[in-house]
Amino acid sequence: MKKITFLVNLIGLILVVMICGAFEVWYRGLDSEAGPVAVQSGVLVQVMIILAGPVSMFSLGALAGLLIAWFKKIKLRRAVRVALRVLDVLVLANTVLAFVPLLAGDAGSSLSAFMVVFLFVSFAVPVLPVFFGFAYALSLAGVDETRKPFITGPFTPDEDE
Repeated sequence: MKKITFLVNLIGLILVVMICGAFEVWYRGLDSEAGPVAVQSGVLVQVMIILAGPVSMFSLGALAGLLIAWFKKIKLRRAVRVALRVLDVLVLANTVLAFVPLLAGDAGSSLSAFMVVFLFVSFAVPVLPVFFGFAYALSLAGVDETRKPFITGPFTPDEDE
């Protein structure tokens, strides 16, 4: 991983955690009368209420993975990095598609299949956003250029075969 990649991701993830944390402090600090008023003030606030927790968990997992990958100098094969990036793109696409009906103003059909998947993953299994964040950070790790066989032991194929 290049130093600029590490620094940009580190700063970006810290900012995301701080913004989500500040929003959670603001929202949870509202009294019982101001809370419903804030929720009814707009769709963006409603989306932030749902997104703040899972996004901060994702970012904390990514921060942990980023620091481990940087300080332990973890290197992965290209195929593993690509697989982790595909996984993260699918998670990001599901998250974005879950909130398109809400942001488009079609609140009647806002409970789409993507929203159900997002809510289940985020709230029923809260460790998954942390895992996906960690996977994102590992997808940024350096590339292992050595050609080691996947299988080791007595059944390892010879180099000349």
